[in-house]
Amino acid sequence: MKKYGGFTMFSNYQEVNMFLEGRKQLGVKPGLDRVYFLLERLGNPERTIRAIHVAGTNGKGSTSTYIKEILGSGGWKVGTYTTPHITGLKGEIEIDGKQMTDTQSVRLVNRMLPAIQALDDIGNPPTAFEIKTVAAFCFLDENAEISVIETGMGGLEDATNCFIPILSIITNVGLDHQRMLGETIAAIASHKAGIIKQHVPLVLGDVTEEAASVILKKAKGLRSPVYQIFKDFTVTNVTAEHPEYTEFTFECNGLSQEAVISMAGRHQVKNAALALMAVKLLEDCFPMEWKRVLQGLQRAAITGRFEKVHDHPAVIIDAAHNPEGLAAFLQTVEYFYSDKKKRLLFAAFKDKPLQKMLSQLGNDFQSVHFTSFPHERAASAEVLQTHYPGKNSKIEKWENVIRNHLGSTGESILFITGSLYFIELVRKFFVKR
Repeated sequence: MKKYGGFTMFSNYQEVNMFLEGRKQLGVKPGLDRVYFLLERLGNPERTIRAIHVAGTNGKGSTSTYIKEILGSGGWKVGTYTTPHITGLKGEIEIDGKQMTDTQSVRLVNRMLPAIQALDDIGNPPTAFEIKTVAAFCFLDENAEISVIETGMGGLEDATNCFIPILSIITNVGLDHQRMLGETIAAIASHKAGIIKQHVPLVLGDVTEEAASVILKKAKGLRSPVYQIFKDFTVTNVTAEHPEYTEFTFECNGLSQEAVISMAGRHQVKNAALALMAVKLLEDCFPMEWKRVLQGLQRAAITGRFEKVHDHPAVIIDAAHNPEGLAAFLQTVEYFYSDKKKRLLFAAFKDKPLQKMLSQLGNDFQSVHFTSFPHERAASAEVLQTHYPGKNSKIEKWENVIRNHLGSTGESILFITGSLYFIELVRKFFVKR
């Protein structure tokens, strides 16, 4: 670190990362006042950025990836902000699928330091997520033609909810983060609906009637036109015969397009449809040939989403980090691998509805291995096992489970799921091999 103008400046990315990690002790703080303070000191990039805002309990990452690949296929310079990422800030902000460099990250946070210090001095320190969000707005505004920004949690009081998007998307509404967002679907839907802005179109995914009534009421009050899946656009002729190749027909207002996606699971068809609807709504500002649209859609892939990271013996990872995500994961496992021998390795955060998640597992797996990983929110393997009704479970270090499987005859498939952070650790293990 070095001093500059009275402030201690960072000289490398490791120092930036340590600084942001230290801020995590501040937790989640309600309100957007700190975000607006930082943005104002940095030239109000939220006023000039052209971006899509995406909220939802599940499907945000997949939907955002489809949109990114589609727009990129059309030649547009596309920025994304998605959290969390195992590499921290530089992995959460991308332009055309490429992470920020260490140098760009250091320069960006150093530029923010006087404003951060000003808030610290008055006893209102910004959180790590707030700092990273403002950094994202600065970088994307300066380097992208269009961006896709995911909410961190909820929507209404989320740090990303500080701009007027060109389009809003709510993928779905499920029970997650109840401590912060409320105990009911209606309460959580109200938070998600916070990203709806006056006259800005909303693309709405497959939600329950309880969630829809809250969201549609908010949209009506803000005169925001709504395009809801299975009402204003739909998918038909879904054919999924292979995990890496699903066909369907996208239909909207007389348009009918046959499409293919590479991400596994029938639930991904809905995410792809949301992306196609979004691109169609933006065609006046960001015109594209449908040939390019469909090419980008098929090319889209996201690490850690039912991804095969090893073959012979097979290892498949999936970041199913809440009840709805786990249900979709289990449906995909059953659909494609019902006749195979299967083992499961599971780790999750302790603030998730673990009992509800683990009660879904049933008897599909020959053995279930519970483990933990280094993170302050990680549940212990012992706690996870107490929520599992089956008798075929073991507690083991995750590295040992993987090594034992890799040394096996290859008759069974090892599925690894749970926390996104855990899945990133596992993926790193395989990528390094």
